[in-house]
Amino acid sequence: MVTFEIASYRDIVKLTLTQTHLRSVADREAIGKGWPTVFANLKTLLETGGGLPTAPWEFHADERSARMAEHG
Repeated sequence: MVTFEIASYRDIVKLTLTQTHLRSVADREAIGKGWPTVFANLKTLLETGGGLPTAPWEFHADERSARMAEHG
């Protein structure tokens, strides 16, 4: 489950993401690499009107594929 909370914090907006019900430590580590790239892309989009030159889901794709091969 993923929840987002958006709140005013002083002169800025604070976004808090919470993800629960993860199956393993490996899932937590993979997600820990994924969300920052998604948010970096969102930040760039909001600031410039365009996204990052590489799609967020392509970051760490080789590592993710290797991990999936180990479990498959």
